Amino acid sequence: MTLGSAVFAAACLNLIFLEGDQRIGTGYSVLAMAIFGLMAYAGLTEIFNRMTLRIADRKLSLRYGPLPWLTPTPVPVEAISHLRIVTVRARSGTTYSLELARTDGKFQLLASSLAREADAIAIAAIANATLAATKAL
Repeated sequence: MTLGSAVFAAACLNLIFLEGDQRIGTGYSVLAMAIFGLMAYAGLTEIFNRMTLRIADRKLSLRYGPLPWLTPTPVPVEAISHLRIVTVRARSGTTYSLELARTDGKFQLLASSLAREADAIAIAAIANATLAATKAL
């Protein structure tokens, strides 16, 4: 979600509340402001944040910054089989996701909406090589 779509959604929400009742209640205003704030923050994190994939202390962890965002729990290296690339095709274009293949047969989404296949391949190759080297120690 981009900042523009967040602003548009908040404006639509405000119009819905205005059309339904000309008296604007505090509850609706607070709700609209909260939704707008969350959407705007999500848009800002999409624009400014960078993902950092780190393998340290025999755990793979993921961080986003500079704005705080939800991060998955670190996964022990022993529980990881490999990272794989998933191609996602939609009307708006093709994007790539990185998934963590676990030794128990489950998959965990690490990153989505990568625009370039070369980026996904490079990240997966480096992470897989680092995982193999860490497991060998």
